[in-house]
Amino acid sequence: MNSSNLIENWEFDQLAIVDPNFALLKEIRKSKTQGHATARLGEMFLEMSQRLYDKSFGERLPKDVKDDFVAYGALDAVQYYDRFNEEISQKPMIYIYQIIKSSFAKATTKILRPRHYEDVISI
Repeated sequence: MNSSNLIENWEFDQLAIVDPNFALLKEIRKSKTQGHATARLGEMFLEMSQRLYDKSFGERLPKDVKDDFVAYGALDAVQYYDRFNEEISQKPMIYIYQIIKSSFAKATTKILRPRHYEDVISI
């Protein structure tokens, strides 16, 4: 590796620190070339899912469902990240956050709805 490549990589990493969209885009590109999600990409999705849960629900839902919601969000993001198209947008965070929001809606019907009917006896 020559010195110009080292300088370009350093600038690339510095830009990733300043712009989280760039860091996420970098990991998505890396994961697409490898054919599977990298561990760092999974960590990013988990962190995004936790932040969105805290921002959306905070203390309004029972504390025991937080882990389930966050897991649904991160797993759906890992499942659908490869459908992100750079030709349409250069902002992968918006795409991933929408996936996580949709997974929270699915989790609501799977986790919270059955609790509502927990004590109901059907005849």
